Amino acid sequence: MPPRSYQYSPRPYFEGVATYARSGWDGIIPIVPGTKQPAEPGITGRYPQLSREISVRTAHLYPAHNLALRLPKGIIGIDVDAYDGRGGDKTLREFQARYGRLPRTIYSTSRGAGLSGIRLYRTHHTGRFRSDLGHIGPGVEIVQHHHRSVVAWPSLHPKTGAQYDWYFGNERLDLPPRPVDLPFLPPRVEAALRARKRRSVPASAEALPISEKASESLLRHIRAVAASLAALPPGSAANGPCNDAALKLSSYAPHDVSADTIRQILREGVSRWQDGHDRGYAAIDQGLSVIGTERHEPRPWTDSEGAGFALIKEAGNQ
Repeated sequence: MPPRSYQYSPRPYFEGVATYARSGWDGIIPIVPGTKQPAEPGITGRYPQLSREISVRTAHLYPAHNLALRLPKGIIGIDVDAYDGRGGDKTLREFQARYGRLPRTIYSTSRGAGLSGIRLYRTHHTGRFRSDLGHIGPGVEIVQHHHRSVVAWPSLHPKTGAQYDWYFGNERLDLPPRPVDLPFLPPRVEAALRARKRRSVPASAEALPISEKASESLLRHIRAVAASLAALPPGSAANGPCNDAALKLSSYAPHDVSADTIRQILREGVSRWQDGHDRGYAAIDQGLSVIGTERHEPRPWTDSEGAGFALIKEAGNQ
């Protein structure tokens, strides 16, 4: 494979996607120019990984988009912000003093060779890791399968316009890394980065009675999502608005609200959507299952699963 040039590319995603596919990466996703947001819903977070074949076949739809890697399970990125006083350098030094040094590895950055950037490592643990090192200090986040992505060559930084590149130490690389070539984290370091298990609600906890009527605050949030469903253009998908519903309801829905109330109002929005019906109904049920109200009775959720319903107090009446 010939080395690439470092010339500015007006079509980062289109020109870079095949190189990453040949290097063995799945989860090659387009990023909206000038942002760090995925171009489409349903390709990050809890959704299945996008295959390299699909990324290559659809690259012509996003020629001028930036390119990012949604990391597979078993690979994480340690994102260090060591500029403008963000403190990532001090936090990383303290972390390594406690748990041991990180192996040298490749990193993606638009700031040139140095400490700032996202360093990639393989892990034996395929579950969740901490989202950051905030318990030690600021400026270091953990990029992982369900959380964030790695913006990479030949993308342009949304604020500075500088191009991202891959480095190993002070050496700029001609090609992206291959996943199989990344070093493993030392066991002690990996253990320190793993997410701490949160206390779960006992399964024997007494279930709360189901409310006959939701609060006005909750109803406003549900109706807002229903309106966005009704306004969807023909040919679009309902997953995005229903994910929005899941996020909002996990914050506002009291533990004792029936799923029937939520489902009925959202389905009214789908019935007004020109292309709605089956696809919209399926998306609603999927979204409701995420926040724990797919069944009519409450369940003993844990915080690590997302909603923590038994720990959420009635917010709508405040």
